[in-house]
Amino acid sequence: MSTESFYTNLHTFSDFATLGDDRHYETLPNDWFVVITDVRGSTAAIAAGRYQDVNMLGAASVAVLGQLWRDNAVPFVFGGDGASILVPPSRLESVKTELLKLRNLAKANYGLELRVGVVPMAEVAAQGMKIEVAKFASGPSKPIAFVRGGGLSWADGLIKSQSEKYCIRDDDAGVLGEVKDLSCRWQPLQSRKGKVLSILARSTVNDISIYAPILDQMREILGGDVQISSPVNQLNMKYKSMAAIIKNERRQYSPMMQKRFFAQLGWILFCVWEFKYACHFSLFDSKRYTAQIPSHSDFRKFDDMLRLVIDCTPAQIKQIQELFAKLHSAGDIYYGVHVSDHAIMTCLVGSVGDGDHIHFIDGGDGGYALAARSLKEQMALAQARSAAV
Repeated sequence: MSTESFYTNLHTFSDFATLGDDRHYETLPNDWFVVITDVRGSTAAIAAGRYQDVNMLGAASVAVLGQLWRDNAVPFVFGGDGASILVPPSRLESVKTELLKLRNLAKANYGLELRVGVVPMAEVAAQGMKIEVAKFASGPSKPIAFVRGGGLSWADGLIKSQSEKYCIRDDDAGVLGEVKDLSCRWQPLQSRKGKVLSILARSTVNDISIYAPILDQMREILGGDVQISSPVNQLNMKYKSMAAIIKNERRQYSPMMQKRFFAQLGWILFCVWEFKYACHFSLFDSKRYTAQIPSHSDFRKFDDMLRLVIDCTPAQIKQIQELFAKLHSAGDIYYGVHVSDHAIMTCLVGSVGDGDHIHFIDGGDGGYALAARSLKEQMALAQARSAAV
């Protein structure tokens, strides 16, 4: 029996607070594959001020899948400096081909190395690990995958610790790709409350039930559901200049694809006039599209850990940090936080129609990548203490 439509057939839930509900999740079929990308040396690149480049390549890992993401055929999670993608067997070779092209493009046009690793789900299951998938969407927005069970994190560790075995490479450095449907045309989203907080929190024992009380406590701190603290708001959304957009997007095309890039210049000009200067034309309803962006943004998600990018007051940040520190001291979670003045938004747009665009959100100045560094340090310290006992 074909497992091709596994993700397509999952029901969609919309209440983020119920992310731990067993009814939302189904086990990934054994014949699927875990594909993980990340920018090697991302911490150093971020320290050099290149966090938007790192972010763009992480999001591009999804964009190059083209029709697969537009048709919701594969589950994926954007992680800041990379992405996790779950792929059926019939699609694996085409996914690998596109990601290898992106890997070469990243090296040629960005001077960064994109690691691409593949682990069979059968191997994950053979180790007694699970990958269970749910499909979350807020209103008519494009669904995003939630993943639990610990198997995704295990596969990620395997790819990074045994890269010679699990990472794929392309010896033909002349084969370069292009990145369609992806843009970063909006200026950094400045905090309206004080600061933007990037949060990663992971149960120490892979217990998903721990997140519901965490969200309850955060609701008390924030004065409502985390939705009200989204950093994406029409009031802080401002379009970049045409020069900045052209500079960014030209690097998404290899030299042999430059004709395609120049074919996009007219569209870029139209978008600048439409969104930056509010010279509204009749090609599409830009006001409706802009109004949908906040609800189509992935500022809250779950992939073996809680991921949030939220706009907070200084007092709220203090309370949230105290909450996570207390939970960590009790041995319940590992966590990492990063504070910035802004968030950044990378847009994946198949079309401007309802449900055909998603906007990846990360904290400014490194966001998830730097929060992950703290989380990994806590995990390494816990493992060292356990080994010493």
